[in-house]
Amino acid sequence: MQIPINENIADLTLLKAIDEEINDCHLRDLAVALGEEQIFSLLNSMVQDSNFIVGFAFNNITYELQKNDYTDLFLPDHKLSFKKPLNPFIRMKLIKALKRAFEVYEVKADSREVHITFYGNEGPFANSLNEVQYSTNKVLVPYIKDNLQRVGIKDYHVKLRIAKLY
Repeated sequence: MQIPINENIADLTLLKAIDEEINDCHLRDLAVALGEEQIFSLLNSMVQDSNFIVGFAFNNITYELQKNDYTDLFLPDHKLSFKKPLNPFIRMKLIKALKRAFEVYEVKADSREVHITFYGNEGPFANSLNEVQYSTNKVLVPYIKDNLQRVGIKDYHVKLRIAKLY
C-alpha cells in the first residue's frame, strides 16, 4: 500500500511543529509533562560532545521547577572530573593552571579522579531545550574545551549544571 505524498508531507510538517513547540517549551512545563528521566534524556541528546552532560544543581527537579521561586534557569557552574595524576607535583600544577583558566571554587580528589567545580562563562540561560542546546554547544562546550586543551587535560568529563536564577 502506498501512502499519498501529501499525507507524508502533512505528517512531517506536524512533527516539525510539535518538535519546535517542545524545544521552545519552558523546562518547568516539560518536567511536569514528561518527567525527570525524559528531561535528562532530551537535554543530553542535544549535547554534541560526549565529554559533556547536562544536569541540575538541585534534586527533585519537577518539584523544584514547579515552585516558581525563580526568574530564570541558567548554567552558572560546572563540575569537571579527570584522572588523578599519580605525581603530586603534576597534579598541583594542573590544578593551578585550571584556577587560572576558570573561576574554581571547589577542588576534591578521590583515589582515582580530581573533581573541580567552577563558574563558567557568565552562566547563559537554560529555560528551554533550545536555550540549553545553544548555551551548551555554542557557548560553554567550546569555551571549556579550549581551556582544558590549553591546560593539557584530554581525558575528562564535565557536568553542566542548570540552576535557578533568583
